[in-house]
Amino acid sequence: MKIKFIPILLLGVAFLIACGPPPPTTTESEDQAEEAMVEESAEESVAAEEEAPEAAVEEAAEPAAQNLGGLTELEFEVIEEGSGEQPQEGDYIKVHFIGSLADGTEFANSYTQGGDPLVYPFGQAGFFEGWTMALSRMSFGEKANVGIPAALAFGEQGTGVIPPNADLYFELELVGKAEVGFESVEEGDGEQAMPGDVVQVEYTGTLEDGTVFDSSSNTGQPFEFVLGQGMVIPGWDIGIGMMKEGGKAILTVPSELAYGAAGAGDVIPPNATLIFEVELVSIQRINQ
Repeated sequence: MKIKFIPILLLGVAFLIACGPPPPTTTESEDQAEEAMVEESAEESVAAEEEAPEAAVEEAAEPAAQNLGGLTELEFEVIEEGSGEQPQEGDYIKVHFIGSLADGTEFANSYTQGGDPLVYPFGQAGFFEGWTMALSRMSFGEKANVGIPAALAFGEQGTGVIPPNADLYFELELVGKAEVGFESVEEGDGEQAMPGDVVQVEYTGTLEDGTVFDSSSNTGQPFEFVLGQGMVIPGWDIGIGMMKEGGKAILTVPSELAYGAAGAGDVIPPNATLIFEVELVSIQRINQ
């Protein structure tokens, strides 16, 4: 079986949900004035809330960051405008990035580490909060410089080459939406495949020159997997998700949604576009 998923997420670590700001500390006062100060503070607080409810809502809309490093909030500067179309949750997006620490030490570079953009479904768990917040402000084709406070990144723990309490700086390029070529051969009369479904698929995979590199006929039974769980190459999660039970289609999967610059062993060369003839034999809907 040559279509199993090869992880390509250069930031493949579980994100940490940043904590809110620490509770404010009180200042000690003389014993005889302490009670009056507390009462006055409470009255002022109530008055402020009544006068500026909209400001309170706006402040709560974007999480505040603890000042673990030098930054206290997300910094965002557009350096090249995009198309205006923004990614939606579940879109497979392509992102190039260069990541650095505050002292300029580069810890990740998608342009030089393989050369392929990061491809993943937008909104997927597994990315730290500041990363998702930054990309949610961007449109396809846009480039931006982003500063992410430690509290919205990896916090006090750090991870790998990223030390504790490190603010992170990225040059981000939201390259575009990754898409699969889809040609319906037979629509099918069953249900539409959905993420979380257990699906059975008959398939034959070829390179662009017609070389067959894999087929379910080699095993004599359909291939079964859970759709949308990263068990197969992203191109399959996208393409099979466009089919109905009983349907047949031809999927043209670009290398970025398959095996990218790495290829797969001696069978699939680097940067290979893959073509699959697929039949969605059955769907088992677990969540119903």
